[in-house]
Amino acid sequence: MRILYDYQVFQNQKYGGISKYFIELMTHFSPDVVFEIGLKYTNNIHILEMMDLPFDPLEDFQIGFLKDSNFIGKGRITNLYSKLFPQKVKDCYKENLLSSLSLVEKEDYDVFHPTYYNPYFLDHIKKPFVITIHDLIYELFPEFFPPSDITGQQKRKLINNASHIIAVSNNTKSDLLKYYGIDESRITVIHHGITRFNSKEELNIKLPDRYLLYVGDRRGYKNFYFLLNSIADILEKNDLSIVCAGLPLTSDEKSMIDTLNISNRIFQHFASENEMTILYRNAVAFIFPSLYEGFGMPILEAFASNCPVLLSDSSCFNEIAGDAALYFDPKSKQDICKLVERIALDQNVRESLIIKGCERMKLFSWTDTANKTHDVYSKVLSR
Repeated sequence: MRILYDYQVFQNQKYGGISKYFIELMTHFSPDVVFEIGLKYTNNIHILEMMDLPFDPLEDFQIGFLKDSNFIGKGRITNLYSKLFPQKVKDCYKENLLSSLSLVEKEDYDVFHPTYYNPYFLDHIKKPFVITIHDLIYELFPEFFPPSDITGQQKRKLINNASHIIAVSNNTKSDLLKYYGIDESRITVIHHGITRFNSKEELNIKLPDRYLLYVGDRRGYKNFYFLLNSIADILEKNDLSIVCAGLPLTSDEKSMIDTLNISNRIFQHFASENEMTILYRNAVAFIFPSLYEGFGMPILEAFASNCPVLLSDSSCFNEIAGDAALYFDPKSKQDICKLVERIALDQNVRESLIIKGCERMKLFSWTDTANKTHDVYSKVLSR
C-alpha cells in the first residue's frame, strides 16, 4: 500500500501536536505501507528529529525585530514582506506546494492523506483521499481568529469531498456530526498514541524547584491569560512557578506578567522532544486550562513521564484522561486556585494520580493508531 502525505503541517508548524501525529503515524506503520511526503523545505523539529529524510531547512526571511519576536499577526506580516520583496525571499513555500501537487498528479500512490486543510489539490486528484479532523476550533471559537482566516471554509471543502474522515476523539466526531450533518458512516474515531521520550538528554536550563508545567500554544482558547490571572496570588504562597514549554513569551504576555508582579515565577523554554520528559518528570503537575481541544496529546506525555495532571473540565479531556486527572472549571478562578493548592500541598494526591496515569496510558498506542489508520486506508481502497 502506497500513501502520499503533503507539505502543509510540516511547513506551518515548527513543532506541535498535528505534525507529531503524522510523524508518529508514519513511523509506526507495518512494513507493507510505503509512504512519501511532498516536501522539500521544513524547520519542523518533529520530522527533523524523528525521521532520516533529506529535507532542506525552511529559510527564515524575517528581518529586524521580527526575527526574535512572537506575536499574533506575525505570520501575516512575514507573508506580506515576501510578496513585497520576492527577490529577497527564496520561495520555499511555493516549492513545497508544487512538490506535493506534482506527486498528486503523478498518481504513484493508493491513498492521499493531506496533513491540513488547504484544498489546493481538489481539481487535480483522481485517487481517494482521507482527511484527519483534529478539532473544530474555528467553528466553535471564531472570535479568536481574524475574519480573513479561511481555514474553516477550506476544512468544509475537504470534509465534503473526502473519501473518509478520521476524528481523533469521540468528542470531535460528535462536533463533526453536529456542525456538518454528515453521514456517521464516513467517520472513524482513532485516538492518538503515547509518545515516550528519551530521558537521557540533559536540560540546558536551570529549572525552579517547584513548578506547574504548561505545554504548547498560549493564545485565545488555550486560556493561558486566565490561568495566570487566576493563580498569580497563590504562586509565591505555595512556592510555585510556571514553566512554559513552547515559543518565547510575547510582549503582551510579558506586560501582563509584569503587571501581575510574577515575572520571577514564570519561565519559558523551547524544549526539544527529548527534553520534554525532564520537564514533565520534575513538575509538581502538568496543567491544561484550555477551553477546548480535539484530543490533548500532552496528557499522555505527562502520564508517560509520571507527572500528575490537572485539566479543564471541557471537551475531550475526560474521554482521554478518565479518573487519572483532576478537573477544574476553566472559567472559575476559585476552582483553579483550589485545585492548584491541593496538588501543591498533598503528596498523596500526586502519587495517586501518577499511578492512575500509568494505568490509563496503557489504553493508547501509536501502533494501534497506525493499524486502525491502515484499516481506514484499506476500507477506502476496497470501495
